[in-house]
This record gives sequence, C-alpha cells and structure tokens, in this order.
Amino acid sequence: MELAKEYISCLQSAPKYDGQPDRVSESQHTSAAKVRNHVRVLRGSATWLQREAFTDDNVLAQLKVPQAAAKMLQTLSDEEIGKLFGALDQDKSAGCRNAAILLLFLDTGLRCSDLLNLPPKTFI
Repeated sequence: MELAKEYISCLQSAPKYDGQPDRVSESQHTSAAKVRNHVRVLRGSATWLQREAFTDDNVLAQLKVPQAAAKMLQTLSDEEIGKLFGALDQDKSAGCRNAAILLLFLDTGLRCSDLLNLPPKTFI
C-alpha cells in the first residue's frame, strides 16, 4: 500500500510530458485525470489478483482515488452562434450541409471526430 501511495505521489509531481523531450514543460504537472486513471488501474489489478486467487486479500482496497476538478466547458454565446450561421451561404448546397452540421454539433454536443466516424449511410 505504501509503495502505491509513493507511486501516486511521484505521478502527481512528475512533469506533464515526462519522457517526451520535444514537449518538456516543467511548469505543468501530470493531470489529475491521468493520476485518477492510474489509481483505478492499480485498484482494478489488485481486485483481479484477489479474485483469481493470486493473493489472499486486496491490498489496494483502501487506496483512495484522488479528487479531480471538474472541467467547465466554454459554450458559445448567442452572438457567436449567429456569426457562425451568418458566415454560411445557405442558398448553396455546401452552405446547407454546413448549417446542418453546425446544428448537429450544437444540439447534440457531438465531437468532430464522432461526426467523421459516422457510417456513410447514416443520413440516407
């Protein structure tokens, strides 16, 4: 348990891009979300070891997952949304398509990568 706590402490104080010399940033540390994910993996591994009878007890059962601050996403104002739609020429097919894509993004919160990965026949 102490070794796991020491590992978490090292993670929390490690530079954000540790091991990536081209992206060195001493001012930023590993994100809280990444630390939380490491802790979850450790706990899950310890649970699996116990369940499969490799260990008698789950030595990391009491290991607490560190808190991470919730990220607040910035939303577009009505004025910004108006500017986006105002920049489109909806008299042309490409403008109509782009307006439909914007509406899809705004109404569903869909990410660009999700839209690109939709099967081609989704909208037919």
